[in-house]
Amino acid sequence: APFLLKVDTALVAGADGSGTICFGATGVNLFSYLSGTYSKNGAWKNKGTGNINLFDPTMVSFTNALPGNYGFYYIVPKVGACPADTASVTLTLKPEIVITIDSLDCTSDLNNYIVYLKAIGYNISSSIGMVTNLGNNRYSAGTIPVTSAVTITAKEASSGCKKDFPINPPNCSCPNVSPPVSGGNKIICFGDQIPTLTVTV
Repeated sequence: APFLLKVDTALVAGADGSGTICFGATGVNLFSYLSGTYSKNGAWKNKGTGNINLFDPTMVSFTNALPGNYGFYYIVPKVGACPADTASVTLTLKPEIVITIDSLDCTSDLNNYIVYLKAIGYNISSSIGMVTNLGNNRYSAGTIPVTSAVTITAKEASSGCKKDFPINPPNCSCPNVSPPVSGGNKIICFGDQIPTLTVTV
């Protein structure tokens, strides 16, 4: 007796993938982290408790997310006798880039200034002036005209993540004066001659 053999074409979710994204990343396309061939009519779901908004999986925002690992499932439905398929993507959200601006020091002619900062684990560049590595994770950037703001950029080499730090110029109309340094306390007994007290400026 004749019979009809129906061959269903299975949908595929692709192979698992992973990647690294920068703190506060937006416009992340989850499909770009899948490996191999995948069907486009599947659905994305959070894996675990990440609770990232996946309304548009091609434009995912991590603006309010904390650093750490985030997992996602891509699931394509079954077709006839062909089972559903699932792939997973794990993204590592890097911590926010942080540097410390120690001081903005005016030069002796009061026409320029130098930025002193501390940065651990980053490459430092400046939109104006030359960056000098002072050692112990400390850097200087300058000299910079007092009429100009400057942007310090910190970049993590391993991930390529970077952040800009805009800095306004200091008021150099009054020079920076370091506080005086005491020569130390003196202890005397009642009736002793009062010793000379010293300070260094």
